[in-house]
Amino acid sequence: MNDAGAILLVDGDDSFLSSTAERLRGDGYACECANTSSRAAEALQSFRYETMVAATNMEGNTDLELVVYAQQMARGMPVVLVTDTPSLDTAIAAVHLPVMAYLVKPLDYDEFREHIKRLTARSETHRTLSRVREHLNQCLQELNASTGDTANRSKMELLSLPLLRGIACCLSDLLRLRATITVEGPQQKLCDLLGCPEYGDFRQTMIQSIGVLEQSKSAMKSKQLMSLRLHLTSLLEG
Repeated sequence: MNDAGAILLVDGDDSFLSSTAERLRGDGYACECANTSSRAAEALQSFRYETMVAATNMEGNTDLELVVYAQQMARGMPVVLVTDTPSLDTAIAAVHLPVMAYLVKPLDYDEFREHIKRLTARSETHRTLSRVREHLNQCLQELNASTGDTANRSKMELLSLPLLRGIACCLSDLLRLRATITVEGPQQKLCDLLGCPEYGDFRQTMIQSIGVLEQSKSAMKSKQLMSLRLHLTSLLEG
């Protein structure tokens, strides 16, 4: 699937399906199309999508049955409803479901794109948190099992290397997520968030090395030294 996320597009209008899917794919999304609710249900059984876009005026979703099923199969997945004939009853029913947008055809694609962008990011965040929560629960169960018989275990056995690695992976995922969803200011690098003690010394050493090479560049005849200076500069900027 594409980096931007996977979208399940459900509509009985094949023309709407093909044109909308083409534009979504042009924006970098992987887009799976289904022109019936039963095909959409099959797709939901085989893959977890970041967002589902579904028409209300089609068999199997007039009373949002497909949206209810999608919630059961992929809890937390956001849904965008599209319709030719907006209905107050449908809008009210949607309030109790993970429907994040209710759009009327013909779509304003720029508006539609912004909804998709926001919801796919939200879905990925939810998926990451769910994965971390599950992993942490596994770590907690292992920790509880390890501490159940402390009399016959050494300190090293109580904190096994796989357990520590599992906890570290969870922390790393959370820190990366924190860096990604920072609202104010530029995104923070993971090492900045961790406060890596070696990072500052490493960076300062690179700056000093580049400075020395810059000062002597007029006297440098070696292509290797010039290449080294350029490489250090690119590393620092990166």
